[in-house]
Amino acid sequence: MKGYEMQFGNQFGKVVPGIFTDEPNIVTSGGLRWTPDLFEQFEKRWGYDLKLFLPLLSEETGEWKKVRYHYMETLLQLFIDRWAKPWYAYTEKNNLIWTGHYWEHGWPNMNDGPDNMAMYAWHQMPGIDMLFNQFNEHSPQAQFGNIRAVKELRSVANQMGYKRTLSETYGGGGWDVTFKDLKRLGDWEYVLGVNYMNQHLSHQTLAGARKYDYPPVFTYHSPWWNNYQVLNDYFARLSYLLSEGKQENRIAVIEPNATLWCYYSHTGSNPRLIQIGESFQTFVTTLEKNQVEYDLASENIIKDQGRIVNGKFVIGKAVYSTIILPPHTENISRHTFSLLQQFMYEGGKLICFSDPENVDGEKNKDLIDLMQSEKMTREESLTKELMEELNGENVIRISHEKGNLYHQRRRYADGELIFLVNSSMDEKTSGQLTYPEGSALYELDALTGTIYAYPGNSKGIATFEVDPAGSLLLFRRKSRYHRVRSLQIGYYLPSASREKQHCRTGNREP
Repeated sequence: MKGYEMQFGNQFGKVVPGIFTDEPNIVTSGGLRWTPDLFEQFEKRWGYDLKLFLPLLSEETGEWKKVRYHYMETLLQLFIDRWAKPWYAYTEKNNLIWTGHYWEHGWPNMNDGPDNMAMYAWHQMPGIDMLFNQFNEHSPQAQFGNIRAVKELRSVANQMGYKRTLSETYGGGGWDVTFKDLKRLGDWEYVLGVNYMNQHLSHQTLAGARKYDYPPVFTYHSPWWNNYQVLNDYFARLSYLLSEGKQENRIAVIEPNATLWCYYSHTGSNPRLIQIGESFQTFVTTLEKNQVEYDLASENIIKDQGRIVNGKFVIGKAVYSTIILPPHTENISRHTFSLLQQFMYEGGKLICFSDPENVDGEKNKDLIDLMQSEKMTREESLTKELMEELNGENVIRISHEKGNLYHQRRRYADGELIFLVNSSMDEKTSGQLTYPEGSALYELDALTGTIYAYPGNSKGIATFEVDPAGSLLLFRRKSRYHRVRSLQIGYYLPSASREKQHCRTGNREP
């Protein structure tokens, strides 16, 4: 950065608002991650010499799960301490916003990094990559359609109090991508948690290989460029509204990375690695498509930001009343285990879809006893009844038929924002919204910036229909007799250039 400081240092935080880092990772040509003081750092953390157990990083014998867990946890902490923390400190010092993304689509493979969520915690504006125009909800390594990847980003932002979340979007969508495609893909990632779109890419010329380099191109080279402002204004309004207010999810699902670490090997991972990854992808997708409101949780962030307060599981700025251990969780970290013990002791709700026995890679009798406690709720699958129970605390209840519906709900000082998206390309979705009596509903037309009264009956019930690749943006005013103050500023944006871009939320303790 010295060269940038010399040339543009006086414009840091002004003309130069921040820095974008693209796909940092810890891949090595030989597969085995290495740094000169690796063995020293490992022994300092775990109290034994890794050199004596190196074969266990490939062979499944002896205490192989423990050694692999210790190895991967060491790599993660070194990646954070020697990459993420220094960059965070530098950007804070120089009034810069650090954004960019990692290799979030490699998961559950651990080639590129042991825990993407843990890395996001050290950006002022964490980001992801969402390329192509192939919608796939099933593969954990898909891009568009990959619910887990976007929920990781949104969850960290909720927990760390970050206002803005970025996505590198549309690259590789093809020259034949339509406005309907662009709206559908943008709506999908926005409803799941993105609120700042980095559109990929813009060429000054299409000479040579550039014509084939991940089209579309967002410049005058595209015949539709003169009409594109309509869609940009739409996403500018969404970006503003979805970065204001606060999403407050009361359920946290702990990611099974600590289990995956035990099955990952640079020479060829156990088939359980992919099985666990696919199972978790299905689990998260099922929750989302049944309108359950939840966050994902990284055990590394729990280590740094987790605590129990009055029977609630607190991660940074987020407060959870229910914690879920998903299927195939076999191993958790010592920090997580300690907090779960306290959480249950103080009356917190723990729902387990598995029977973990290991703490930091080793069998732990206290964890086994905790899993047999009558205070713990055991479930075999995500039944319809269970998901209705998980939604029981929500002020807003959503039911629907057909289509492919997602929603996001955000709390404002004078009400709630409800964003509904139908990601089906050919099927309309219809449904019902139930909300507290005495409220008033408004529709916010994000294509025009116009606000309308939205029909609902005196019992707090409203119906809706959302066309294929369509969306519906509603605001519930707490009382019919209060003005909707939070929507009056910044919503009537005539141009995307006026969209508020500043995301800084101030310093926070790591």
